[in-house]
Amino acid sequence: MEQLINKYWIKLSNKGIKYTRQRDLLLRYLLQIKDHFNADLLYLSSKARGINISRATVYRTLPLFEDCDIIKKALQDKNKYYYEVSIKKEHHDHLICTECGKITEFYSNRIELIQKEIYKNYKYTPTSHQMILKGVCNKCSRKKDEKNIGKSNK
Repeated sequence: MEQLINKYWIKLSNKGIKYTRQRDLLLRYLLQIKDHFNADLLYLSSKARGINISRATVYRTLPLFEDCDIIKKALQDKNKYYYEVSIKKEHHDHLICTECGKITEFYSNRIELIQKEIYKNYKYTPTSHQMILKGVCNKCSRKKDEKNIGKSNK
């Protein structure tokens, strides 16, 4: 882990980004995160873990880390960007539950082939793509069903 942190600090310093204790704490914490996060979730979860960092520092530091490929914007939902750590992350797309906000990563070879076909048919050179599917997850669907059953029994 220390080698990875040192590698990123070299990359950050090469871009003129100064080392600060708060940035280092945030970097170390980010490298442990497996799920998607936005700036507010990152701030709150870091506070809960006893990491003393301001909300402003989190907001200012995320674009710096994004610029150095430590994190990347995974998706945008309701005017918020959700990030994920970039390290060794294979391409994937996302499902978002419109009820609870749960984000599920998925990969479909069929979808990838269709996208290549679309690029070819429209004579586009692919640079990137992002697929976001929205729906209601199984857990939220069951909750809705349970509520509806409760209402119909009254």
